[in-house]
Amino acid sequence: MGRYLTFLLFLLVSQTTLAQNKTLSPLEKMVDKLSKAKSIEYSELMYEKSFFSNDTVQQNNHKRLFFAPSGQVHAADIATEIDGSKIRTVLTNNRLYYLESDSTYTIKEPAEYTGNFGELFTKTGIIETIKRHPKKITQLNDTLINGSSCYHYKIKILDSIIEGERNFSYSYISIDKKNYLPVASIHKGYGIIMQNGVKIGSVDLDSWSSYNDMKLDIGENDLMDFQVPDRYRPYEKVTLLAEGTTAPAWDGLDVDGNRYTSKQFEGKVQLLFLSDINCPANQLSISMLNKLADHYKNQNVQIIGVYPENSNKVNSYLQSNPLKFPVIYNGIYIKNSYNAPGAPYFYIIDPKGTIAKSVALYSTDWQQQFTEIIDKLLILSDQ
Repeated sequence: MGRYLTFLLFLLVSQTTLAQNKTLSPLEKMVDKLSKAKSIEYSELMYEKSFFSNDTVQQNNHKRLFFAPSGQVHAADIATEIDGSKIRTVLTNNRLYYLESDSTYTIKEPAEYTGNFGELFTKTGIIETIKRHPKKITQLNDTLINGSSCYHYKIKILDSIIEGERNFSYSYISIDKKNYLPVASIHKGYGIIMQNGVKIGSVDLDSWSSYNDMKLDIGENDLMDFQVPDRYRPYEKVTLLAEGTTAPAWDGLDVDGNRYTSKQFEGKVQLLFLSDINCPANQLSISMLNKLADHYKNQNVQIIGVYPENSNKVNSYLQSNPLKFPVIYNGIYIKNSYNAPGAPYFYIIDPKGTIAKSVALYSTDWQQQFTEIIDKLLILSDQ
């Protein structure tokens, strides 16, 4: 028994010594360093190509994160600037506060930390991805980023053929050779969108993030007693305009400079599609709307799309996603007048300008329901 215990002790000491003598790779050193941090602060500059067009969005984030003993983020304070809008997101006490640029706020609970594709510390972020896929990591040639000499790694998350097309997801991470902290990451991917066994679209991911002024162990969590600043007011959810009421008048331009107004469509059945470019449900809707446009091509029906984005963004989107009806850009005031802050919203307006149907979000039932309503309105207008 004594010799057996001696052998076990010898084996334990040997394994410990081997572990201590093992040379950690730069990637392991980065993960080890970040995993031991109790808090972190850094700035992130992110460029992301829109999922559904070739347009690129720039986003600036300043992040302060505080970690639980498990390593998960349990408190965060993130200031974001995107397209001129400044937003603040605070996670604390299992609540997520969204402080919007229009001085409104919403609270979600229970909540956990989420982020974009350049995120380091979420459950699906880069650090956890490295831990989960150690055999899918390849060290590439060293690189130079923002004047820093870096180690460079590639992580293959997915690469397979689905419905005859290559679906893939890859991440790349660059690590400063001096301090073993992340400097930049790249994320590339492509995947098809299926509905009822039929391909209705695809998602093309291409984003790049750089991490600057990274500081570890910045101090105690000061978000425990967070209160929404006095200048913010609770967001009040608006309801759809009631069916049977008069539809608000509108006018706008398409990317070719053509002007459209609600008045010119008087006497027709109108289907207003109020959406935005980056909404996934928008992608599901356009196939249905194009089918409706074809179905009612030579009838007294007009479909109009309204997007809040500027002319360049909408034009770029339409190059990848052709729509068979007029599309108005800078239509935020139209969306507001129809109580459509998100996407997508649909309004069917009868020939007299009265709202016949108003619904929000996407449903596979809409095509049949819209067809039935429009057909009834066409019959009534002919009587």
